[in-house]
Amino acid sequence: MAADGPGATSGSLPAGAPSPPASTQPASVLYLDDSSLRRFVIDGGKVATVGKLEASRAVAQGGRIAYVGSGTPEEGDFLARPELHLWTLESNSDKELGPGFSPLWRPGGGALAYLRPLEERSCDAETCTGDSEVVAFDVTTGEGTVLLPGGRWSLLTWAGEDLLVADLNALDATVRVSPSASRTELAVTPSEVWGASPDGRLLVRARLETAETIALGPRGLGKTIATIDLGGRRLAEGTWSEDSKRVAAVLLDVGPAGGLTSELAVIDAAAGGVHEVPGTSGATGPVLWGPGNDSVLAARSVGRSGGRLEAVSCRAQRAAGCDPLFTWKLGVTLLALE
Repeated sequence: MAADGPGATSGSLPAGAPSPPASTQPASVLYLDDSSLRRFVIDGGKVATVGKLEASRAVAQGGRIAYVGSGTPEEGDFLARPELHLWTLESNSDKELGPGFSPLWRPGGGALAYLRPLEERSCDAETCTGDSEVVAFDVTTGEGTVLLPGGRWSLLTWAGEDLLVADLNALDATVRVSPSASRTELAVTPSEVWGASPDGRLLVRARLETAETIALGPRGLGKTIATIDLGGRRLAEGTWSEDSKRVAAVLLDVGPAGGLTSELAVIDAAAGGVHEVPGTSGATGPVLWGPGNDSVLAARSVGRSGGRLEAVSCRAQRAAGCDPLFTWKLGVTLLALE
């Protein structure tokens, strides 16, 4: 379903609020609208179709889009025969990488980790069986390296040059694997690994309604750097800023009757301070940082009963709000704030 034009102005940047320098203001939003790859130009609200991607899942980084090209968006990674592709925006070229799923970009976009199935998978709803190996693909050389042999793996996060992975047969620790395929274990369960900083020095560990920033060094986990006060909420989908200083994430609040409310927050990784972004009630992911680490792209529910979603570009500094961009009901995946 095609996205609509600019939405209502609720939650816009307050009058008199400072704007970031022009060089760091986002110029456009890249998104997938069903099978159409589109670019929304923020100044003027024009939409251009960039290409066609028959993708069940897509992630963007550094001018490239990795996508799983078999099945439907509803199937996601739960496909019997997933095929991984790499789309380069500059040349509008599409490269098939072969069987693969769960693509995960290394910060900066120089490498792509994914799971390569070693046998046809048997999928039932949101569960698949079948061994896969962990592969890192170098986008410069075009070569792939097997980091972990066949097993039941789940990719968690990049930590600098290393990759953190869950071994689904042994969930009492997290596997850390280096570019040379050297494997060590971290004394943290995969379910608690929210994400590691792009420089690989910090790890956010989340447990229900608590979270903390922990030092991550060559020998493993270090001391706790900061306790993050979530105010009884849960840390949901989000991402680190490229400078490894802040986290932008959706905070979920579960009510007494089980109802959910949410909003977007920016967290200081070193101090643990949390500030909620005004005008982001009903926020949902993905959460994506823009150029210069000054802006954040997310979506929020709008309309009667929250029946539609609206993409918003939000200032990351305290007390600043969001600029509404466009709305949709179904079929849109936000990819990048450019």
